[in-house]
Amino acid sequence: MNTEQNKYWENVWSKKDLFLISLFILLVFAPFVVIALLINTELVFRMMIINLGSFFAITSVIFTYSKRKGVNIKEFVFKTPGFKWMFIAVLIALGVVIIGGGLSSAFSKLLNLESSDSGLINTVSSGKLWLDLINLKLIVGILIPFAEELFFRGLIFRYLRQKNSFVMSALLSSLIFTLAHLDPTSIFFTFLLGFSSAWVLEKTKSLIPSFLIHMGANTLAINLLLLSIF
Repeated sequence: MNTEQNKYWENVWSKKDLFLISLFILLVFAPFVVIALLINTELVFRMMIINLGSFFAITSVIFTYSKRKGVNIKEFVFKTPGFKWMFIAVLIALGVVIIGGGLSSAFSKLLNLESSDSGLINTVSSGKLWLDLINLKLIVGILIPFAEELFFRGLIFRYLRQKNSFVMSALLSSLIFTLAHLDPTSIFFTFLLGFSSAWVLEKTKSLIPSFLIHMGANTLAINLLLLSIF
């Protein structure tokens, strides 16, 4: 590991930071969940409230906490990785959907599991183009991937990577990422998405390619689900 890499992976997050950030995120997120459960409206609007709440809680807490701690989050979140890595990120996203989605589909059929993703898509699809574009394309396809990359790669993976090898850090953070989604029918898709996102962060020291992989994989998977391919 060269000097630049050593400097990048020097201690930034502590156990205390990890605990406090996670706690603050839950506290900010909780009111959105309560509102979604209490209001009498369609499921699609409840899901939008929960997803927007998740995005707001994660981004606001991490950016605020980082500023107060003096962490230069802009350096690794918005650092320009170069066109090559943008292109690689798109190819990886395609690979995640093809390989991860294929393995997940085979695993689900092997265990006779019903895909919760396809059921959820059918449930929250409103039938209104403008609403589906906002909910499935903007929120699930763009906002949620950004927030999740910020938390799982920018916080958890980077915390683990400070004192562990890349492989160990990527495996553990990807496992946490997979378990957090609570969906056994997409286990390979989610794990491969997490691992590949950690790998490009390791290589580029920027979350932009990781975000592009996550956004691309989510968007493509949603399109395929809507077309009833998966």
